[in-house]
Amino acid sequence: MICTMSPPRPEDQPVSDRLLPLVSLLAVAFLTACAADEAEVQANAGDVQLVAGGAHSCLWAGDGKVRCWGRGGQGQIGHGKNSDALVPESVVALPTAIRLTAARDRVCALGGDGKVRCWGRNDQGQLGDGSAQDQSAPTAVAGIADAVDLAAFGTSTCVLNGAAEVHCWGGALAASSIAGDDDAWHPAKLEFSAVVKRLVGGHCAVAT
Repeated sequence: MICTMSPPRPEDQPVSDRLLPLVSLLAVAFLTACAADEAEVQANAGDVQLVAGGAHSCLWAGDGKVRCWGRGGQGQIGHGKNSDALVPESVVALPTAIRLTAARDRVCALGGDGKVRCWGRNDQGQLGDGSAQDQSAPTAVAGIADAVDLAAFGTSTCVLNGAAEVHCWGGALAASSIAGDDDAWHPAKLEFSAVVKRLVGGHCAVAT
């Protein structure tokens, strides 16, 4: 296990790690609200990923589609509006996703095409699109085209690509080790002395 920065503060840890009972309740809420898709959800019951940010959650049900609910004032629901969602709503304009990560007021999705798209708050470059503009719909992370894994924490996000390279963006947590004290507005490469196999939350990577 390699950690590139200091251990995360409690508020930077994934909410799902601290609120497991709530995660279970949210899953029940999703199944209830999406009764029309019951057959589809059951068919993909073995391929479900649920992620949670500060006050929103998203579900990938194995069909490549993503549905989110909760607080959405910074666009983190991904339904094209800066508004809350009391029931799961489909994320708009998102190609087939294979993995999700979330932290605080944003969500990022890894697509089957190797690209990463994020939505939500962006005042510290959290979305990796080179701007400071919040996005209520998925926006592509600049320069990422062959990602195989991703992890979000605090105001930063990192991806692992097919060449075992790690690129991070957003917030001083990531920028502190790659771009001085400034926020990383575009993905920047991190250097490791070992081969990185996958990413985990909390500023760490599993390497050999």
